[in-house]
Amino acid sequence: SLILFGLYSLGGYSVISLLKGALVTGTLVCLVAVARMRSATWPAILLVVPLFLLTSGGWLERPQIWTFLIFALFLLVLQNFREHQNWSILWLFPLSFFWVNVHAGSVLAIAVLVAYLIGGTCDRYLPGRRGSFDLRKFLTASGLVVFAALLTPYPGSLVSTLLNVAKLGGSEGAVGQLATPMTQKFNMDWTLTTFSNEPLFFYLMAATALIIILGWRRISLVDLCLLAGLALMGMKLVRHIPFFYMGAIAILPVYLDQLAEPVRVRLPDLYRK
Repeated sequence: SLILFGLYSLGGYSVISLLKGALVTGTLVCLVAVARMRSATWPAILLVVPLFLLTSGGWLERPQIWTFLIFALFLLVLQNFREHQNWSILWLFPLSFFWVNVHAGSVLAIAVLVAYLIGGTCDRYLPGRRGSFDLRKFLTASGLVVFAALLTPYPGSLVSTLLNVAKLGGSEGAVGQLATPMTQKFNMDWTLTTFSNEPLFFYLMAATALIIILGWRRISLVDLCLLAGLALMGMKLVRHIPFFYMGAIAILPVYLDQLAEPVRVRLPDLYRK
């Protein structure tokens, strides 16, 4: 908020608009970079890029816009680590330090790391899986991320958020009515996710699951853990849904390429990277 206020004081709303455009564009660029790093082809990437438009509800002049970009940068750093298993993963520390001091959404870093820890560890036991998962480097970086989360004027906020994460969202009663505090039900920032108010999200979750199942030869437990976690978050609160779409942009293209493999073999000149 202080950054946004300072920029507004310097140049008014026009400067804020330029910053918002830069952050949104940077987010998409990072997601596409992750997909390319995973050897996805441009046709497959272009098929999923329109999903980014579904995140536009979060393109606001608020600190949450930082979370979009830093989440995408997290995925980029972690994908680079999966490819090279080097100490570049330590870039997560400065990213986390900045994230925790600009938006409470930094708690998402913990969820992402847990998904990569579980998936990366289990991936090694999949048949035909090449390479390894350097647990020592990953845990070192994860420890620094947790440490960075405490380098804020409100270090107790992270612990409080983690302890209460299960209480987010609500449940439907026997007659289909939402069982949740009135203050949360009518707060736009904490709108509960239901099929009636976000049907497209549920349809796209089903489509994502189908694409991954059909492209099972490229399966990765990291992908499954990350998308499953983001889907569960989205099923809790509407404000979390954009992260599922962003994760899908980074992950799905390689599975689409797998589905298109017969076409690529027969028409190599029409389906090039």
